[in-house]
Amino acid sequence: MDKSAPRAAQSGVKTYHNIVVDPAGDFVIRLNPSTQPLTESVNSAERARVFNFTTSRQVIAASSAYFSHVLGLQPESSIISMENNGLSRAFEIWLRALHNGVGSIPTSLQAARVEDVWNVLGVGWTYGFAPEHTDAIKPWFIAIYERKFGHGALSPMLARTMAFPCVMLDHAEGFMKLTKYLVYKTNGSMFMHNPSASYEDLTIKARLFDGPLTAARTSVQSVLEKELNFPLEKLHYATCPCRKETAFDYEDALLKIDCWPLEKALKQYPIEEVIGRLRKFEFVPKTTSCESKACLRDFKRSVNIAIDRAQQEFQGLCADCVKRSKPAAGRSPEAFLEKNSPYHGCWDMDCRYGHGRGTWFFSWMGPSSVRQQILYTAHREQLQAKGSHRPTRRPRRARTITIHTGNREGIETLEVPQTPFAPMTPPLATGNGEIPMNAPPTGLSDKENARDRETTYDSDEEFFEAEEGDFDIHADADADADADAEEVLPSLMQKLRRGLDDEDEEE
Repeated sequence: MDKSAPRAAQSGVKTYHNIVVDPAGDFVIRLNPSTQPLTESVNSAERARVFNFTTSRQVIAASSAYFSHVLGLQPESSIISMENNGLSRAFEIWLRALHNGVGSIPTSLQAARVEDVWNVLGVGWTYGFAPEHTDAIKPWFIAIYERKFGHGALSPMLARTMAFPCVMLDHAEGFMKLTKYLVYKTNGSMFMHNPSASYEDLTIKARLFDGPLTAARTSVQSVLEKELNFPLEKLHYATCPCRKETAFDYEDALLKIDCWPLEKALKQYPIEEVIGRLRKFEFVPKTTSCESKACLRDFKRSVNIAIDRAQQEFQGLCADCVKRSKPAAGRSPEAFLEKNSPYHGCWDMDCRYGHGRGTWFFSWMGPSSVRQQILYTAHREQLQAKGSHRPTRRPRRARTITIHTGNREGIETLEVPQTPFAPMTPPLATGNGEIPMNAPPTGLSDKENARDRETTYDSDEEFFEAEEGDFDIHADADADADADAEEVLPSLMQKLRRGLDDEDEEE
């Protein structure tokens, strides 16, 4: 008989379950019935149970800051009682994994519900098991992930529910795959779903990713719209008499596959379905001779470029970029900037899975001003590497502000330098790879080494205009912040002058 199996004993209306996690244990964690009103996820039978977990005092103190503090205050105590809000399964998963590894978790807990996954997160962060010891339960979570998605059984609600646990438990492959799925294969509101009734506060943390994912979807849609409108812009500036008929026929060909107007199509279908319809696009201009040559372009190729650029814009959120871009105490600004900057156009340095600039941009969790500076520096270095003499944004010059202090000394001049950061030295990392949207999970996967595929454009003009437009898409969000700063500066100077005048009056 398994000594670790729970044993139930009746006492009045309560049922006692003694779960031996460590046969030589010297500390008991007791979960008493909750006094809170019943919820849909916690039934009356669960509420009437009392769970006694026999554990090792040494293991508990070393694995949890919470229990270490309690045992420090009460060193002679052999039992601690807490309220059970339907968390017995989550507690048992953590305790068994910390004492004997995930292999000791019973089969009934291996086939856990999605709600149990969120409860495990809540228990881990509430009682101090996480984030230091998330590796102890990571294999348990990955096994659940593979069972749910091993055969490609993805759905919008399941992706919304499992994406946040992936990033919290450092499953980078799952996080990238599910967030890419949400951007390309869903439409409507973007949100993370928390099925746990015991830890509703996790919803706030999970929905921090709603904004970046919504912005990523908008960015992909903008790229698609820009590229599909590119032939129309060329026809608009043409001078041939056949340009109007060609423009009408081009739009009519898009309308036949229900992709025009594009804004209407994107509201009706997810991006992936719109791309699938665009693959069926066929159009040959009626004219065979055009003096401006604008009507003789390969429209099918222009649509294929739009498809390729839309697919390459976003590979899913990167768990490594999310973690790396969060400001940490004790790290210098120079080290933070160096760690998050690309090297020779490679935006996935030190990342387990390859991605481009779009994924890096939307995975950013640090100050937006630093992200904007990194983008500017990388864009300038890219143009210099290509030997391009195309005009680009000028670096900000040192700004001189004149302040009339109102005192006898007259005028005070304040110089605020704003110069670009110096080029970064390369971080120590190599290789990247790309995860297909429907690729089978690989569990604890190693780093892939395949380089990202780059689309080759025959027209340099079309390529450079697309590159400039792509940079502008990512830069517009932070440009608004700079404009707000310009508006606030005069008012700050006015307040400063008023304060100095008041000091003179007091004297």
